[in-house]
This record gives sequence, structure tokens and C-alpha cells, in this order.
Amino acid sequence: MYPIEDPDQCGSTLNQNKVKEKYYILTNLAVEGKEAMLPPLPHFTIYKHLQKMNRQIKGLLILLFILLIVTGISRKFMYKTSLPSPAVIKNHPITLISKKMKQDTLTMVITRTFEVPLSQLWNAWSDTALIKQWWGPKGFTAPVADIDFHEEGVSLLCMRSPQGQEIYNTWTYQQIVPMERIAFIQHFTDKEGHPLDPDQIGLPPGIPKQVPHVITFKSLGKSKTELTITEYGYTASSVVALSEAGMQECLDKMEVALNATQHQ
Repeated sequence: MYPIEDPDQCGSTLNQNKVKEKYYILTNLAVEGKEAMLPPLPHFTIYKHLQKMNRQIKGLLILLFILLIVTGISRKFMYKTSLPSPAVIKNHPITLISKKMKQDTLTMVITRTFEVPLSQLWNAWSDTALIKQWWGPKGFTAPVADIDFHEEGVSLLCMRSPQGQEIYNTWTYQQIVPMERIAFIQHFTDKEGHPLDPDQIGLPPGIPKQVPHVITFKSLGKSKTELTITEYGYTASSVVALSEAGMQECLDKMEVALNATQHQ
């Protein structure tokens, strides 16, 4: 071992020069493989190391900050450009239907072409007087049709059988796209509009408490319009057939009412 003094800890300039000379000699010996005990790093060397570490840490922090900014902008751009607005998601018919039915339920679909302009067929679903002429199968009447035709509005309807039995429904509108689409949820209710289970009013099993409907309109020319009615949520094929038969009779009455209106 070769203990030596720290050059910066010596007194006079002369002594410092002598010690530095000795310091460099012993340093060279250590490099050549000979033992020597080097002094601790001088204060300025430690300070330089700390400065270097601070620069590295600052560089890492700046890089991390840039990455966070870039990631935030990317996420904001992705959500802004890729996703529809909450209002669109909320009011989309498919979203509404998925909340109201299970995947293993059955669907009833009817498509019919009417020899009337689109605007007249649209009125058949929004005008109180017209709805009262066609709502209910053949032989039924519609003594009540309180229509509140706007999104989130609720219409109350009643069909009365030839025997005098009354069946009340509400249509709760989820989406109305003028001259294109009407989406509503049908509930069976009492005359005050309070929901009832279908079996409480003598309806067969397989009818859900609420039946999503989507009505679409397609103009086929100046005086021809295609109507498609889709009902969701049934759990028995016999009920699907029963609903289709009843709605076909409703559409027969609708066609008569629209033809009469057209010739007035």
C-alpha cells in the first residue's frame, strides 16, 4: 500500500505542487499494475458527477413528459374521431334493442308497399285521427289514441275487441328520424298507462313485458312507399305468428284509411 495525501488538502502552493507531483507518480504506478492508495475524489469531481446525474435525470423527465403529452393527444384524437357521440349511442335503435331483449329471442318482420307518398304513410304513425282508423286487428276499434309524437314522448292507445275487451298500450319513443325511422318501446298497460304483465290481461306466454319496435320508411317514387315493421323480444314462435297476423290486419285497415284520405 502507498498512502498519499490529497493534493487539495495541503497548505502552501509549494507543498501542493510537491504533493501533486507525488500524486501523479503514484497514479501512474497504479495504472501500471502497482499498488497505490488513491485519495478520495476531490470536491469538484463529486460536484461534476452530481451535475452529470442531474442532467441525465432532467433528460429522462423531459422525455417522459413528452411521451405523456403525445399519448394524451393520440388518445384524445382517437376518441374524438373514432367514437360516435353519447347521444348517438343512446338513441341508436340497435343500442335500445340490445338493452331490452336477450340474444335468444325471436323477431317479427313485415314489409309492405303502399301506393301513397312517403309523407302520407308517415302521417299514419303520427296523426291521431289516422291511427284511430287502423290500430287493432280486423273488427277492433281504437277508442283511445293520445299521441305524444316526439323523442321520449309516450303515446297511450287502446284497441277494443268486438266483444268489448279493451287492451291498452303505450309507445315510448326512443328515436324519430323524420320520413325515415321511428323506434319505440311498446308496453301493455292499464287505462292510466301503468305497465302490466301480458298474462295479467289474458295474453299468451311468450310476449315480453316490453316489445321494441322499429318502423322504417323508404320512398319508391312519387306515390309509392315501402314500410318495414320489426318487433323484437318474443320467446315463442306461435306468438310471432300471432303478432304478424294481427299486424297484417292493421296494415290492411291502414291501407284503406290512406286510400280514403288520398281521394278526399
